[in-house]
Amino acid sequence: MSSAEQTPVVIIGAGVAGLTLATFLHSSGIECVVLERRDRAYLQTVRQRAGVVDARNVQMFERWGFAEKLLAGPVAQTIDYRTDGVSRIFDITGDGASTGRFCTQQMLVNNLLRVLIDEMGGDVRF
Repeated sequence: MSSAEQTPVVIIGAGVAGLTLATFLHSSGIECVVLERRDRAYLQTVRQRAGVVDARNVQMFERWGFAEKLLAGPVAQTIDYRTDGVSRIFDITGDGASTGRFCTQQMLVNNLLRVLIDEMGGDVRF
């Protein structure tokens, strides 16, 4: 039997949700493996997506002690969403800037991969 078959938790997909769950499980001493169909380089450089880390997620990362590492990097004060060709600018300046953060999904994935694999020795199979 392979080590993946003996692992209590298998997570499919190394996106933000899968990597966040794996990071939290690993930091709690629960073995898990993340299975991803793309290679690490693709996730880190090719797949571009926008993302918003809302106030509750920022608080969650803070409670787990990961906010400084995972949300490190350039943080925008506005983000441009387009729906049916119409641009909508969202702004989190003022009170919202201290609770929510706009960052690219790619930056968060890169930080999650670095923390989970390189710093914590987590198991992600590309």
